[in-house]
Amino acid sequence: VIEEIDYDKTGKIKDHFTATYNKDNDKIEEQIFDENDKIKKKKTLKYNAKGDKVSQTTMDPAGKIIESTIFSYNANGEKIAETEMDGANKIQRKVFYIYDKKSLLIQEKSVDGAGALIKEIRYVYEY
Repeated sequence: VIEEIDYDKTGKIKDHFTATYNKDNDKIEEQIFDENDKIKKKKTLKYNAKGDKVSQTTMDPAGKIIESTIFSYNANGEKIAETEMDGANKIQRKVFYIYDKKSLLIQEKSVDGAGALIKEIRYVYEY
């Protein structure tokens, strides 16, 4: 999808975004517009050589960073961490992912910028 426009019952634009992709079909940019078709936010995404998303940055119409997220991976290509920061690069939240020997996600742990636990999820598989 390179453009999507969602209208309400009266025909007024509710949501509108456009997307740009690289040669590997990875989304590298997304622009979000307001109801007057003016840019509200712009997201840029970057990937490593394996095609894993390594960062996502959201900016206001003037290009000022609103928030950014950094993604980390282990040698198996499994996402092991996400770090969300505000526009001043202050950490707002970190999410850690733990996998078993079969590469199944077994735990997800979220902490706030000070390291206090927000949420912990454990996954159990039966096979």
